[in-house]
Amino acid sequence: MEDDSIFNQEHHSNEATAFLAKKHNSVMEQVKGMRNAFHDLHKEATAEPDWSRMLMQAQSQQAKMQIRAARETYEEEAKYKAWEAIQKVQDGKVTQILSKPLHERNKQFYDELRRSDVQSYYDTKVQAQRRRDIQTLGLAYHLKNGGK
Repeated sequence: MEDDSIFNQEHHSNEATAFLAKKHNSVMEQVKGMRNAFHDLHKEATAEPDWSRMLMQAQSQQAKMQIRAARETYEEEAKYKAWEAIQKVQDGKVTQILSKPLHERNKQFYDELRRSDVQSYYDTKVQAQRRRDIQTLGLAYHLKNGGK
């Protein structure tokens, strides 16, 4: 009875196991090919490198760690570039505020600026200019027409 067991591997050939292993390898190759085709389709859509594909194709752990380090560096640079773009827009707003004529920068102007654009209002350059405007205009700072 023990000899007829399906778990007894002594008297059975490994042809089925070898066939399944070969089939498994061919299926895995097809999957890799489909992954590569999929990633190639979306490569042009984004400017960001395809990190998952690079990790799949890496041969050693050291290569994978280098790819991960490169991805972290890329993400940090992207964050910095985004911050730099936002900062450039903010600097443009501040420059526009500072270029207004003196008679237009009165209390009403600064109050409206505080309501509409808080970040620009509390910018150090704008606050310094506001204090200079108060000193320069004196009581005219509180008039609606700015003393003109």
